[in-house]
Amino acid sequence: MVKIVVLRFASALLLWCVMSGSMAVAQDAAPVPIVSPSGVAYLSGGIGSDEVQAIRALAPQYNLRLLFAGTDGEYLSDVDVRIASVSDATALATRTEGPLLYVHLPAGRYRISASTHHSFEVRWVNVPAHGGIDANFYWHDKQLRHEHRLHRDQMAQ
Repeated sequence: MVKIVVLRFASALLLWCVMSGSMAVAQDAAPVPIVSPSGVAYLSGGIGSDEVQAIRALAPQYNLRLLFAGTDGEYLSDVDVRIASVSDATALATRTEGPLLYVHLPAGRYRISASTHHSFEVRWVNVPAHGGIDANFYWHDKQLRHEHRLHRDQMAQ
């Protein structure tokens, strides 16, 4: 009888330890950078204040930081982005998983093409060897009728 009670207690304690550890890992999980086929590291996301804080904490590691939003202040996800060098070699082609896209590129001049279903914008940026550059893409509400929009409360400033 004593063995059964001890065994049940040990099993419950082990289960509690495993569950506590997995919850702590889930809470402390930082965004993991993705590496494109061309070798460019990037992060995409920014849905929910915890994810925004985690990504913004990593901002100094990335020399190109992009934000996608409507002019009304609502944030956008599912934006197709292509970043190409002056020679038109694709450095990164991806679809965003939130309004933030942070990229680490070699220094140089790049063309950023960003598109949603009904909107398209191209910008040229000079990515510095040290430090970084921010580029914000804002589209007018009429252009975003059918886009995946995130309310302001889904992304903390």
